[in-house]
Amino acid sequence: LFEELPEEWHEAYGAGLFTEFMEQRAPGHTVLDDKIYSKGMRGFQADIDAALDALNFVSDPEAQDRSEALRAMRISCDALILLAERQGAHVTLLESNTRKAAFLGEVGRQTGVPVDIYPERIEKAATQYKVGPVDVITARGLAPMPRLLELAAPYFSESTVGLFHKGREAQTELDEARQKWSFLAELRPSQTDNDSQIIVIRALRTKAEG
Repeated sequence: LFEELPEEWHEAYGAGLFTEFMEQRAPGHTVLDDKIYSKGMRGFQADIDAALDALNFVSDPEAQDRSEALRAMRISCDALILLAERQGAHVTLLESNTRKAAFLGEVGRQTGVPVDIYPERIEKAATQYKVGPVDVITARGLAPMPRLLELAAPYFSESTVGLFHKGREAQTELDEARQKWSFLAELRPSQTDNDSQIIVIRALRTKAEG
């Protein structure tokens, strides 16, 4: 029976777009079979990287389209890995603008994300006491790095990781912050803006603390 079906059907089936159990199971489950467990998302990413390396942009007119499709698959794997890592995580948002805080609350309600939203200023001692140290802290467009680390420091513990989105002057801001702060830093490229970087901060302490 399968042999009588058109080539387009086989291509769609091979891509996991549908199965004979569409109404009972997730689309594509018969294509993945046990590979999702035996290979895992990292294994899929290795296959994708190999396929990207094998593309011939000189002789294959569809190489660019294939490249974009493969890269999208790789991002999807990253998303699934991140989702698995975040299971059980709880999010706390600080937004002093009450209207924005209300909007964030509605987003949390509609998406089902467990989130606490405090319409308070980050620098207030009461807010710092209420939230306490966190595992990961992130901010974008809040302040230059020296001031940003000053605001973030009360929420840091020895294991806290800071993820801060910065533009072209990321390294300059880091150098300025080092005048007062001691920390381990790593610069990673932004996946949403080619001119931006993510500053990863660990082991934050003031110079006075050594």
